[in-house]
Amino acid sequence: MKVLTDTLNFKDSKTGESFSEKFEYPVYESVQEAINSTSEEAVLKTINRMVKVDSRNTASAKAQAALGINQRTLSEEQKLANKEKAKADRDLLAKIKANPELLASLGIK
Repeated sequence: MKVLTDTLNFKDSKTGESFSEKFEYPVYESVQEAINSTSEEAVLKTINRMVKVDSRNTASAKAQAALGINQRTLSEEQKLANKEKAKADRDLLAKIKANPELLASLGIK
């Protein structure tokens, strides 16, 4: 099991003030490791909770789309700009990965 750290960033809707909160969570290499670390009942409970959350999110997104609520629609120009930016980002990443000297100078192995 590994323990990962992440940061939650959020903004107070009343004041506009930004906040960050660090949190940790376990990442298991296998279901058996999760069972050994907790219990079979805890793992089943977590799986069932996540299936419910995923199902609710999907149902909510479908209902909102059907009702025209909270839809994020992009113009063709925005879509093209996003595709071009993504391609440029991929190309830059490929160049960085292909240059071991650059990675070494940044302390990346």
